[in-house]
Amino acid sequence: MRFPLSSHQERLWFIDQFEAGHVYPAAPTYHNIPLLLHGRCWLDGARLAAAWRQLVARHGALRTRIVADGAGALQSVEAEIDAPLIERHLGNVDATAALEAALADAQQPIALGRDSLVRATWWRYGPAEGEEFVLAITLHHLVGDKPSLRILAEELAALLRGEGGTLPAPELQYADFSEWQRTLPADALEPLLFYWKWQLRGRLAALELPSARPRPAVHTFTAAHHRFAWEAGLVGGLRALAQRMEVEPAVVALAAFQILLHRYARQDEIVLGTSFPCRRQPGSERLVGPVANLVVLRQTLADNPAGTTVIGESARIWGEAREHQEMPFDPLVLALNPEKDMSRTALFDVLFGYEDAPLPVLDLGGGGTAHQVDANLGLGKYDLNLALQAERDGGMTGALVYNADLHDAGFIEQMMRHYTRIVAALVAEPERRIDEIVLLDAQEERQQLEAWNATDAHAPRELTLHALFAAQVRRTPERIAINFGAEQLTYAELDARANRVAQRLRRLGVGPDALVGLYFERSIELIVAILGVLKSGGGYLPFDPIYPPERIAFMLADAQPRVLLTQPECLERVQRVIATLAAETGGGEVAAALTVVALEDGAALLADESAAAPEEIARPEHLAYCIYTSGSTGRPKGALIEHRQVVRLLLNDRLPFAFGADDVWTLFHSCCFDFSVWEMYGALLYGGRLVIVPRAVAQDPAAFAELVAREQVTVLNQTPTSFYQFARTVLARREQLALRVVIFGGEALAPLHLREFRAAYPAVRLVNMYGITETTVHVTVEDVSDVDIAANRSTIGRPIPTTTTNLLDGQLQLVPVGVPGEICVGGEGVGRGYLKRDELTRARFVVNPYRSAERLYRSGDLAKQLPDGRMIYLGRIDDQVQIRGFRVELGEIKTRLLQHPAVSEVELIARPGASGALELVSYYVPRTEVATTELRRHLVATLPDYMVPSAFVPLPALPLTSNGKVDRRALPEPAALGDGAAADYVAPRTPTEENVAAMFAEVLRQERVGANGHFFELGGHSLLATQLMSRVRERFGLELPLRHVFESPTVAALAAVIDAQVKAAPSASAPASIPRAARRTLTKGPE
Repeated sequence: MRFPLSSHQERLWFIDQFEAGHVYPAAPTYHNIPLLLHGRCWLDGARLAAAWRQLVARHGALRTRIVADGAGALQSVEAEIDAPLIERHLGNVDATAALEAALADAQQPIALGRDSLVRATWWRYGPAEGEEFVLAITLHHLVGDKPSLRILAEELAALLRGEGGTLPAPELQYADFSEWQRTLPADALEPLLFYWKWQLRGRLAALELPSARPRPAVHTFTAAHHRFAWEAGLVGGLRALAQRMEVEPAVVALAAFQILLHRYARQDEIVLGTSFPCRRQPGSERLVGPVANLVVLRQTLADNPAGTTVIGESARIWGEAREHQEMPFDPLVLALNPEKDMSRTALFDVLFGYEDAPLPVLDLGGGGTAHQVDANLGLGKYDLNLALQAERDGGMTGALVYNADLHDAGFIEQMMRHYTRIVAALVAEPERRIDEIVLLDAQEERQQLEAWNATDAHAPRELTLHALFAAQVRRTPERIAINFGAEQLTYAELDARANRVAQRLRRLGVGPDALVGLYFERSIELIVAILGVLKSGGGYLPFDPIYPPERIAFMLADAQPRVLLTQPECLERVQRVIATLAAETGGGEVAAALTVVALEDGAALLADESAAAPEEIARPEHLAYCIYTSGSTGRPKGALIEHRQVVRLLLNDRLPFAFGADDVWTLFHSCCFDFSVWEMYGALLYGGRLVIVPRAVAQDPAAFAELVAREQVTVLNQTPTSFYQFARTVLARREQLALRVVIFGGEALAPLHLREFRAAYPAVRLVNMYGITETTVHVTVEDVSDVDIAANRSTIGRPIPTTTTNLLDGQLQLVPVGVPGEICVGGEGVGRGYLKRDELTRARFVVNPYRSAERLYRSGDLAKQLPDGRMIYLGRIDDQVQIRGFRVELGEIKTRLLQHPAVSEVELIARPGASGALELVSYYVPRTEVATTELRRHLVATLPDYMVPSAFVPLPALPLTSNGKVDRRALPEPAALGDGAAADYVAPRTPTEENVAAMFAEVLRQERVGANGHFFELGGHSLLATQLMSRVRERFGLELPLRHVFESPTVAALAAVIDAQVKAAPSASAPASIPRAARRTLTKGPE
């Protein structure tokens, strides 16, 4: 007879049809359910075969085939079925080998529509091949579940004992159950559905467990197994705790498992599944078939609750789920209609099971016995499928089936070891807060604290930076120290000019820990000023002239330097900054007290001052510099770094680089970015040459590539985004480079982008370094290998000499290997703190809980450790991100946006742009109608270019999670915001405008851009401008300076520039004005 499939069978059949011959060669095997009976007694083969036939006759599920029809499939219950008992002889092997053979056979695929859905094999082994055996009965999940196995084992034993006549006939067959389920009136499920819709309302949090490999876009599954055991004492403690709290032992084990997932995934909401027998209907107790039903357990573990609180809440959720277990899982999924994610299983990725009754020892008659072996191959293809089974000795065994496509065996073994520690902690101290439970044992702690942080090194800790520079001057006075275009200085000349600056500053009262402001364009005078400040005993406070006056005014008001050094050509801008400062509340006194000194270039620089070095008054513990970084409260904060912290960074006996006098470095970065500290002293403390890169050249990949080749640069320091553009240019031009090492920093590296460069320049060493301004430039180091490039794996390596790193959780406890933790930096590179921000300094610079004499800097960055101790950078904990090499706290941008009267709410996120680099997107709820251009102008007035979002998306309201927090995952992708959406859209009018508009659209990811489209108002920034100029070069064959994008930012204006250049190209007209420095050529001095 034929019957409709139950909802559960229908899903299983669909999965088989989807995967058979596609994901799996024949059919998926994770739906195979084996019953293994292991015994040592004589069995009569004929009697066993007869008992098997009787068992098949009793249960229609065992005689079921699946037949397809036009609309899907039906189950056909046959009068008889070809499923004989097969006898196999293994010979003289041990029990382990026999069980492995039976398990391997149980995992052979069952092809629906061709094979029987059950098979039985009698595996005989041992010296006599008769007394020892494994009886294996394998069911496809379509016709059975785990409770069915116990029913079959008990009935088979009764039949072997000759008690078949006393076995009551089954009251129900599975076909009856499926028919009843299919014909249930809709209103019968309404109360159940109402409960589950309420319990699972909102977006269910996907469990983001750390994994060894990325999750594929379409779910794949390779089963692997891990087994463990709990001794009777621990299980006795678990049961005693359950009894005291009046809950089931399963609930305590469940709560511990939820705590484990919470700690490993760093998530408060934990969603997992479990299976209930669903056999409360009369007659269903002895029903063989897939009756058991999946239910969803959703629990929040926020705010570090006590263990007893978690257990109590788990008991409530467990009890409610059991009361509502009859809601069929598959109709529930359809009713909830969750967002489709082909990379995951429906609703949950982790399954929890607990069996409190030991597996039975079966009486087979005649004194013979067999005991059931828990094969636990796992049902379904979940990331984790945990089954706990009570044992007869009072202990408990655990079997975890996991997806080996995601997880490695070592990680799983560690995870279950920590699960055991959590259970033990709950038993010992149930009131303890769950985030304070110590997961790592003593050996794991020693490995992380000592073996992976063995970074001691010798360094000249008693010397200052300028003393070390003076020593280098004495060694190589006539070597070229720096050049800017054709202008150059020897070490002796640079030292003399810096001494004059120091003498002037000393007369102005500058001494140890006094800050001196620097407002310079990139120039030789900038380096002279930095060294002069250090020689005077003070520390330098750099300002980038491209920053808005309001931002620099804030920094001046905050730091209150008494002296500001600048250049004559910058004086007018400095005066505007001072005027802005004076207009601020309380800023007048600071402005009045500020002495501005303009340094002339060349030999005229402070010619009336002595060129002799002033008396040394600074010590290694005095300030070297203060660099301001973005602040989450809207206020930038000044990070204070001392001489000794820079000295040990660059000069120690375990430095992983061989820098020397033959090296040529570039000063590519702004002096407000601490990468510049590494660039400057990496050259000048080793006798190398420092090439100062003009700002316009740094922003033009073609010009910069030409400079690197012309100057024979050997050491190049780049943010990854900048290097990708540089690499494309040098590859296209096939530049002859002298590079021997490229050092990456400032943002996450995508090694795959380095593949072509590595192939073209295999001798160039590529090094990835992670660093933080507050801990002196660099923290970790890792050579980028070919394996990293092929796998696109961005490891940041291990700590550099004199530095330590630990990955800690919110309670400052070490996290397990492979689990995300906050990078906390210790050692000699940890800076003094934040200028005048004592509370913030105390929050971020904390006492090391494992070494009380040491301070740690809490970076706010997440990483995970590989089994060998190397780290992989994962991103920011908070809403701080890296944009174009700059660390940006989104809170500062939110603060500025909320100051606009038309904005009521704001959320910002960083999304990958067309190039793969992160770009900021602002989502806002407007109070009144406001144009995107107005919001952009509002931010540009006070924030640097890199802190201005690329897109602004208005929303009627910000989406929220069920906990009332902003649901960042529900924020829409930014739509095309080009001027094509505006009422004043003007189509391109000439072929050149059409070409330029297409380039704008491509670079800015816009659907269409009109003639009035404004590059920066459509989300452009300086790095995208370089991409635009590359396209102009390719399309028109023109080498346009990057400034044209800033001077002519609309499609029409830039097209006019291009037309004019094309028209002028054949003539002999003079080229556009080139900055003074760029016109010079280098004349190398004597060595």
